[in-house]
Amino acid sequence: MELFYFKSNDRNFGDELNAHLLPAIMPEAFSADGPSGVMVGIGTILDDRLPDAEGTRIVFGSGVRGLSRPKSLDDWDVRFVRGPISGRVTGAPFVADPAYAVRMLPGYEHAAAGAGPVGLMPHFGSLRAAPWPRIAERLGMRYIDPTGDVTEVLDAIASCKAIVAEAMHGAILADALRVPWARFAAAAWRREGIHVHGLKWLDWAMALGVDPRVEAFAELPPAGGTLAVRALREPMRARAVRRLVRELANVSTDRFQLSSDSTLDRVLADLQEHAERIRAWATEADAKAS
Repeated sequence: MELFYFKSNDRNFGDELNAHLLPAIMPEAFSADGPSGVMVGIGTILDDRLPDAEGTRIVFGSGVRGLSRPKSLDDWDVRFVRGPISGRVTGAPFVADPAYAVRMLPGYEHAAAGAGPVGLMPHFGSLRAAPWPRIAERLGMRYIDPTGDVTEVLDAIASCKAIVAEAMHGAILADALRVPWARFAAAAWRREGIHVHGLKWLDWAMALGVDPRVEAFAELPPAGGTLAVRALREPMRARAVRRLVRELANVSTDRFQLSSDSTLDRVLADLQEHAERIRAWATEADAKAS
């Protein structure tokens, strides 16, 4: 099978996690001799951009982008979706974001919060809106690049004692690795659209019983534009960055959160079951083809 996920020129960590994770937990489905078709997994990608591919089409935990069911889903085998909002829209069962299956990878099965500093992980769409490494340094935090290598980002999250994330998959992976997290907002909501941005956080949070509240907020002006526009925006940006630094500094430890261990155990059991069913199906399909 082929993997279909959003590909950005900036290599967004949450999307690139698909190629790192799904073939590792379901190798039979993605082997050279495996069944033909396409799978969508991690991402807010259930809309009319889904590929019109040959063979079996499987949804493994993706999320919707709106409240109308995409007609393109009619020919898909929707195993499960990210959360109850996606479930209501698609009529499919929900489990959680499939990124939680990271705990099925060797080395991450017993992950727990590290002893390092608090991590700061912006959304990849906000990278040009603020000097993030300098902000992290000023706050004594560890900057985590949302466009970095998947393994390096995972290890960076796991090393932290807590994470402040604008990137939703920064928060999701922190939660999966048992690193307490808090959410901040700066510019990603503008890139994605407030409706999509808010819906996906709520969809995931409802599935895990966590609160998607924003603990620190500063509206950063858009990056880019003409030289004159950029010159006009710079004083606004400087003020917004100063406000963001103050807001991040004031996120107290009692505002960080984690889903419960029992919820995580349930999610992992469900993900394992779905992965094993696909592995069995792929093995049977390969045997029939032979």
